[in-house]
Amino acid sequence: MTDNKSCEGKYVGGVDYATPGKDLTVKVTADVSDALKGLKAIQREARKATAALKELEQVYNKIKPVAKQCDVSDQELLSLLVRPEVSS
Repeated sequence: MTDNKSCEGKYVGGVDYATPGKDLTVKVTADVSDALKGLKAIQREARKATAALKELEQVYNKIKPVAKQCDVSDQELLSLLVRPEVSS
């Protein structure tokens, strides 16, 4: 046989299995631009969420002492701070 699939198993799919220790090099070309755009969008949203949580924490820490004096529980306070905005 003269093709690259030898009956002796020396070549299979263009790979030389008869030479042990020989390096195999594979070249892969892939378009990842859409994936990168998606990851950047996720990163932007994560930054926004982190900023919002930091702001919530700051407000919560300022209001918590007053809420304690008025017998408002932590759970009630958090539910008041994170309730959805009502659009007019």
